[in-house]
Amino acid sequence: PGMEKPASPLDEAMNLLDISIKNNGQFFDSLFLLGIILSDRGKLNESNEYLEKALRVKQTPEPYFYLANNYKRLKDVENEIRTYKKILTYSPYDHRAL
Repeated sequence: PGMEKPASPLDEAMNLLDISIKNNGQFFDSLFLLGIILSDRGKLNESNEYLEKALRVKQTPEPYFYLANNYKRLKDVENEIRTYKKILTYSPYDHRAL
């Protein structure tokens, strides 16, 4: 009793990113990084929410790759294909989307 498990470095990072987003909900890096961590932890729908928010702040191909991978893991082929097509509009020769 009273012995709490120490927070992992990822838990601490998530808490700091959460604070950053509360202070500035338009900070791309915090939204994007939290999306990555959530994806890594298997929280795919929550990850997608943060990745979509990041993309509303700044259009760049990288969040789309995480979104496409999340859709693949969710077996959502339609959104996976739509996302890869979006990547190709930014970067027509990116081999990761071909």
